[in-house]
Amino acid sequence: MIENGVTDFVVEQAMCARLESLGYTVKHGQEIAPGELLAERTDYGQVVLANRGQQLLQKMQQVR
Repeated sequence: MIENGVTDFVVEQAMCARLESLGYTVKHGQEIAPGELLAERTDYGQVVLANRGQQLLQKMQQVR
């Protein structure tokens, strides 16, 4: 998608930078892909990364 010179890549990079500024760790899809050493999903159909969600909820509870 290109609209006013903005591509998907530009939007993705801006979002990744924003998330990193908030303390999140950004990983590329190939790093966490099924079959890789640091895989975070069993297959590509698994859209929600449950372990990450669980860790975030635990972190939020500790802050309370």
